[in-house]
Amino acid sequence: MKRYRYRWDRIKDRLDDVLAKIGQVKSVQGYRYVGFFQMQHEAVLLKGQNGSVRITGLLWGFNGEHSRGTVTLLQRLGIHKERSEHIVFSFSSRDYPHLGVDWFIRFLPNRKLLVLRRDQIAEISQDSTTARLLGLPRAVKASRKAGA
Repeated sequence: MKRYRYRWDRIKDRLDDVLAKIGQVKSVQGYRYVGFFQMQHEAVLLKGQNGSVRITGLLWGFNGEHSRGTVTLLQRLGIHKERSEHIVFSFSSRDYPHLGVDWFIRFLPNRKLLVLRRDQIAEISQDSTTARLLGLPRAVKASRKAGA
């Protein structure tokens, strides 16, 4: 499995080439982590059948250029514009002040989506069998905060 990392401003015009590298996308998640200089960063992780790609420079939770980029990415993955906007603008980092996965999308058969918020991921993750079957990310402990 190959892992790729890109900045949104560098790949937005050649997104189809990047997506071809990882194959059919199985899941997408928006998450926050601590990076250089102990600063909080946001990224979107796409997992495909041949690998994964982490795209930085995308945001969610408020209207702006970087959030619009996230909407564009979700639309390129086949999610309708209205649904993409609902996903991007309804998950705010103010609702989840801790690091970790804010939202998770699993592509199911028959063009259906499983969309989960952080609190739903934590609840389902209590049952490890269900979490593993759905391919959910592990829940992040609430004690981890940016800069802590």
